[in-house]
Amino acid sequence: MNTELRGYLFEMFYYSFALARFSLGSKLLIAQADAIFASPSIIQCKPQSLLIAVYRIYRLSHNLQSSKSADVFSVRQELLLLDQELMACHSHLTHDTTMDQEHLNDVITSNLYSLACRIHIRALFPPHGSDDNDTVHSLVDEFINNLQHLPPHSPSHNILCWPLVVAGLSARNSAQQRIIVAKLNNIHEEWKSAVFSKSADFLREQWRRDRDMRRKLPITSGYEDSFTLDGLTWYQCPVILA
Repeated sequence: MNTELRGYLFEMFYYSFALARFSLGSKLLIAQADAIFASPSIIQCKPQSLLIAVYRIYRLSHNLQSSKSADVFSVRQELLLLDQELMACHSHLTHDTTMDQEHLNDVITSNLYSLACRIHIRALFPPHGSDDNDTVHSLVDEFINNLQHLPPHSPSHNILCWPLVVAGLSARNSAQQRIIVAKLNNIHEEWKSAVFSKSADFLREQWRRDRDMRRKLPITSGYEDSFTLDGLTWYQCPVILA
């Protein structure tokens, strides 16, 4: 058996299934495959494990719709525990200029997914004070810092749509927004995939709407009017499914 090919196919499945489930929610009738992700696991600093984290976040955020306060509390605690696991994972993924390009690319790509997961978890909860907002802003800052250290022709470019959109939805600084859109446009030029240019257009529209809303009333979440607990709204699905 070709173990390298087997590993590649598993990673392709994890990537496609986790992000499709995240985007489409219960509208995607592939529940039979849920069992593959159902076994409890501690998040490890590996691509498959981080994609499992994406899936777990979807499942838990979906459960936040429960009308039972005890269930909501349990889900919230599990999400916060997952956030701690991701934070511990991220602390082990440091990069420096002495790394070879392949290792550097792997570390930064894992960091981008880990940070996007944490940003998304925080975005699920309305901020209760400046500390919560500062946490999200700090995570977005760290995401941008990692993004700027990614090798210019990274082989991971074609799988960065999800973390870029997730981080972009919580980016409130115009400089950060320009960096994220520029990266999406650059990847579009490299891969000739409209998913990336559509993602850039989508973020610009969301930021415009956010600015308009902030003129009228304070926004409590970076996902307000753009995210639902049952998956993203239909017009966003092509954006996320890069």
